[in-house]
Amino acid sequence: MKPDSAVMFASDLLSVGEFARLTHLTSVTLRHYHEKGLLPPADVDDVNGYRWYSPGQIDDALLLSRLRGVGLPIEAMREVIDTADGPDRNRVLDAKLAELDAVLSRNRRAVRSLRRLLAGPGDPPVVQYREDPDISGWAITATVDRAEIAEFCQDGFGTLHTGLMSAGVAPAGPAVAAYDEAFFEAGTGEVALVVPTNAPLPQHESITRWTIGAARRAVALHRGSYDDFDLTYSALGRYVNEHATSAPGPIVEFYLVGPDVVDDESAQVTEIHWPLG
Repeated sequence: MKPDSAVMFASDLLSVGEFARLTHLTSVTLRHYHEKGLLPPADVDDVNGYRWYSPGQIDDALLLSRLRGVGLPIEAMREVIDTADGPDRNRVLDAKLAELDAVLSRNRRAVRSLRRLLAGPGDPPVVQYREDPDISGWAITATVDRAEIAEFCQDGFGTLHTGLMSAGVAPAGPAVAAYDEAFFEAGTGEVALVVPTNAPLPQHESITRWTIGAARRAVALHRGSYDDFDLTYSALGRYVNEHATSAPGPIVEFYLVGPDVVDDESAQVTEIHWPLG
């Protein structure tokens, strides 16, 4: 160790080796961060190309190490590191961590669903045939992409229920959603969210009156979260294929116990109504 190393640490530039020891970032990683513009050296020797870092860069290096450790993409890391240290950076970082938490939550749900699939099918759902009457009420309709359906349902049903509460009106039945064939086949299709009621329409640009037409449908009950919805769908579809004739028309979901009623996803109860010929 150099006899004046303490003085150098306080005031002089640090070599790549010294900076790597201080931050636990390898020289390869430091070069990568330099090339990506995340942590450019304080100085680069014009003659030999040696890179030098300042002690003031240590905190940024430690932050980058942790951002990489939680899997933040390079562009997100750059947005954080380019924001001035302090409250502004903390706000940006909090937003990025919230996004990461959402991704981790989705991944955990997917893993749990995969484990349930690997465990093998449970008891098949009991399928009933019903003559569904017309279902009329306040509605929000849109062409929706499959990737955006959860947000659409949450926002749409929230708007409908808020409107009913403001009008002092109780729904006449469980919330319902109708999905056209394109939604399943093409990944984008017409979706109608309906809360049954005969109350006059509110003054709201998104809310219309909508009727889901009467039809004969096969019905299966799904209990639990929507992560395994496809398992109940496939079981119902197989039953219809073997014992009945499927017909064109929307598939209708009845949210008997929905997210607006219970926080525990395992307590949710949904009926799937499959159109029959």
